[in-house]
Amino acid sequence: MDKREAEFLAKLLATYKVECVEHLKNLSDGLLALEAQPTENKQKELLEVVFREAHSLKGSSRAVNFQTVENLCQKMENVLSSWKKGLLTPSSQLFDTLYAALDWLSDCIQASEETEAIQDPEQFNLLLQKLEGLEQNPTESSQVLSPPPSEKTLPEPEPSPTLKAKEESDPTIRVSSHKLDHLLQQVEEMLVVKLTSAQRFNHFREVSLLMGQWDKEWNKAQTNLRLVCSLPESFFPSSVLTSLHQLQDFLNWQQHFIKNFKETTYKYTRAAAQDHRIVSSLIDTLLEDTKKVLMQPFSTLLHVFPRMVRDISHSLGKEIHLQMSGGDIEIDRRILEELKDPLIHLIRNSIDHGIELPDERIQRHKPAAGTISMSASQISGNSVEIIVSDDGKGIDVQKVKQTALKQGVLTTKDAEQMSEEQLLMLIFQSGVSTSPIVTELSGRGIGLGIVSEKVEKLGGQIFIETKLDQGTTFRLVLPLTLATFHGIHITVAEQDFIIPTQNVKRILRMRTEQIKTVEGKETILYEGRTLSYVPLAQILQLPSTPNSKGLFSIMIIKAAETTLAIGVDQILNEQEVLIKGLGKQLARVRNIAAATVLESGRVIPILDPFDLVKTAVKGAHPAALNMNSQAKDTTAESVKQKVILIAEDSVTARILLQNILESAGYEVKLAIDGVEAFTLLKTEKVDLLLSDVEMPRMTGFELTAKVRETENLKNLPIILCTSRGSKEDREHGIEVGANAYIDKNRFIHSSLLDIIQKLL
Repeated sequence: MDKREAEFLAKLLATYKVECVEHLKNLSDGLLALEAQPTENKQKELLEVVFREAHSLKGSSRAVNFQTVENLCQKMENVLSSWKKGLLTPSSQLFDTLYAALDWLSDCIQASEETEAIQDPEQFNLLLQKLEGLEQNPTESSQVLSPPPSEKTLPEPEPSPTLKAKEESDPTIRVSSHKLDHLLQQVEEMLVVKLTSAQRFNHFREVSLLMGQWDKEWNKAQTNLRLVCSLPESFFPSSVLTSLHQLQDFLNWQQHFIKNFKETTYKYTRAAAQDHRIVSSLIDTLLEDTKKVLMQPFSTLLHVFPRMVRDISHSLGKEIHLQMSGGDIEIDRRILEELKDPLIHLIRNSIDHGIELPDERIQRHKPAAGTISMSASQISGNSVEIIVSDDGKGIDVQKVKQTALKQGVLTTKDAEQMSEEQLLMLIFQSGVSTSPIVTELSGRGIGLGIVSEKVEKLGGQIFIETKLDQGTTFRLVLPLTLATFHGIHITVAEQDFIIPTQNVKRILRMRTEQIKTVEGKETILYEGRTLSYVPLAQILQLPSTPNSKGLFSIMIIKAAETTLAIGVDQILNEQEVLIKGLGKQLARVRNIAAATVLESGRVIPILDPFDLVKTAVKGAHPAALNMNSQAKDTTAESVKQKVILIAEDSVTARILLQNILESAGYEVKLAIDGVEAFTLLKTEKVDLLLSDVEMPRMTGFELTAKVRETENLKNLPIILCTSRGSKEDREHGIEVGANAYIDKNRFIHSSLLDIIQKLL
């Protein structure tokens, strides 16, 4: 294969992958719409669309010689064909099998480089068997889906926009997102030209002001000069007279020269102002148009949620209907990419914490199926509001308060002074979770903290409204586009920095005596609250500058729901700032988010308020920050004294868990079943129990119950790790007193260590 042919095949494969993403998305959207049990006519329409998508994907796969993908698509086609002919009745098994096939196709296609790569041959063969079983024995494998009790009260879900009939639209072309990003970056660089032209105009204006000052002084001097020149020549000695005539000629010439200079300066000042207006207008228009090219409809983000809601709600035994609107609102693609994780956390939170089980909802006189709504709407020229709400049980503010007190996030004194709204915002603090048990899905108290931090970093705000037994609403207000922002120019230790204005709540001037020391920590009094005070030079590890005046410039900053007072040497001004990344070589610099270039060409670092707070927490001021001062260090030195007992009858699983924990620095003890584990617990010091559920002689549930009945062990953290991931088992785990429940089928090393870190 020559180089030209290889390049062609690589380009063909890249095009195939892009096309596959669209086909798989449309297949998933179509199946979700079909699973919602639409009307008979709508079902026929959707079936036809899904069938054609599978057929198109099969044809594309044949073109690049992806035979296994082609074979699987053919089996899907056969099943869908039987469904179209009425030989197959839709069932949970049918949808589960088709979804599993889509997941396998996605993994296989995206993992392939030059040739087709089969990720899991065993799973592939199992999928083929299941699809063949559906095709050959449709009546045996089909169990008619019964509509949920609340079906009549819920509107029929609108199919994905990709499944609607395509209307006439402007011609489009495909352009790599990387090329568009590069184009926007180059246009954003032109903002420097705009700022420079403004500086040049200001320079000319400064010259004009100086000329105005000269004019005033010259007018004052002219009176005296006229008086001298009006004296008779006989009044002056002959030696001075010649010099006087020369001085008079020079002054006349100077007046004429200055007049011309003023006119020229005024002309150039006007030209500079006009050039600045033209350049600003052109660059602003170009930047605005380029940003519009990068704008994408909110619907491009929505396709991940229906399937996610369907899978998680089914695993928890819940019935949930997802409603989405505002898909046509266009938002900067970079913002959409950053929004994906926060919205996933909010939806998962609503599924797990918000929506109740069907029986519980019926007892509360609600429909058995819960509803989660997500909508987007533009509220101003450059702002969008995204609302995620559910009709679940709401947030118990008192439970949040008790959890925060227990975790050390809040003191009793502060809790008494806080309103319900302030207490509610504590759910964004790391470590605060009202879940009765920790699982891979929730309970670690970090999900909503990620949401808050992401939204703030995007320059947005988040608000919560909740009512017990009625539901919860999260409202996110975000900018439509990114490029520039407003920052405050400060100096510390004779170095310049920019800090985002949105994180600065107030700027104060205080005297030395107003900074008090409480329990060895410097604090200030702000709006009736005691805030920790930290000099920015100390946070950045810069030499401190002596202060002879006794006055301090203090900035009250807020990040990640934490308010902190930082001291700076000088506050210069607030200005529009162009964000410039630090490049791959400096991808992660502590306390520095990015950089900017001033009109003069100077590069100034932009501070990261979130890192500043974290650095202050880890430094000498953790206790006064109203944060979780009990956060654990994850290094091996901090955990090597902790002892974990593993109760597991499988030798392989026991060795795997032991290796993970010992690599993290924990001391590990082993037991082959519940009886041996309980004996060890009574005789040896153990900090945490990690137990399997299905064990001989004594199950994990029985072991947990016995531990909770033992006085000196009743507070021991217990994690149940099992392949039995049903909601009944999780509920049983809660009943017997487990702190966390991990599904072995979705086992992730990092999540296990995170959960252990939280419980210890």
